[in-house]
Amino acid sequence: MISKKIISVNALLIISAPIWAAIPQKAESHLDWVLQNLVLIMGVMAIIGVVISLFNAMKVLWMSQKITVLEATGMSHANALQKVEKDSFIQYIYLEMLGTVPLEKEDDILLNHNYDGIQELDNNLPPWWVGMFYASIIFGVFYIIVFHFSDLGKSQVEEYQAEVRTAEIARAMYYQNEQKKKELEVQKEKTAIVALTAVEDLTAGAQVFKEFCEACHGKNAEGLAELGQNLTDEFWIHGGGYKNIVTTITNGVPSTTMISWKSSLNEEKINQVASFILSLAGTDPPNARGPEGELWTAVNQDSEVKKLDGKDE
Repeated sequence: MISKKIISVNALLIISAPIWAAIPQKAESHLDWVLQNLVLIMGVMAIIGVVISLFNAMKVLWMSQKITVLEATGMSHANALQKVEKDSFIQYIYLEMLGTVPLEKEDDILLNHNYDGIQELDNNLPPWWVGMFYASIIFGVFYIIVFHFSDLGKSQVEEYQAEVRTAEIARAMYYQNEQKKKELEVQKEKTAIVALTAVEDLTAGAQVFKEFCEACHGKNAEGLAELGQNLTDEFWIHGGGYKNIVTTITNGVPSTTMISWKSSLNEEKINQVASFILSLAGTDPPNARGPEGELWTAVNQDSEVKKLDGKDE
């Protein structure tokens, strides 16, 4: 018999199982994750409890029926109970699932067919096979109703169309993000080649020039012998104009006294000192070094045209 303890435990597990539906499926914290997994375990235990309960109930019914049959043959209740307890309920279920007929009853299903001494029995299909056959029919009916005649499920065509829409949205977002990146790069490039004109920026640039550039280019950017060139005329050795000045300050010039300042100056200070140097054009300080390099003239803020000997190149 099934003990009251087993029934109580199974009942508690069955009652706790619906709690799973009330817990959000997406964990938002470690506590939610613990609760979800705890309820999931309880739900699995509830299912196991139901299976065990059904198994025990079927076993009790089988034992009662078999004891009744044995007592009808004249066997005492004690002997019938002892015999039933020795028999295997698992084996009984296995034989029932196969639908086999005991040897002593094969004459009842013997057909009048005899082929060289081989006799044919009229066995039924195994119950498990028949059950699966009918279950597949029932499943097919529900499948057709759900996926073809209701809004509960999506057909294969609808699922494909949904996937295509999702892919198109993802692709559009990708190209949109790429376009924004390109626009930002273009904007950054344009910003990088536009000299600063605010008084505070030029003042800050003059201070940077005094600290880092004056030692080689002189107090008035006139250029010192064997060190730095004159930064006030229109001739440049490594390219003139705001963009080229920024590049030279940032990267330096290998094999010369002009080192890279990007590790010492941030982008803002480099832009400020480059703007200050550009503002010194034409100041013609005393003791300035003579023209060196090539003649450069900035046409506008966004582009520069190189001139050699007064001719555009």
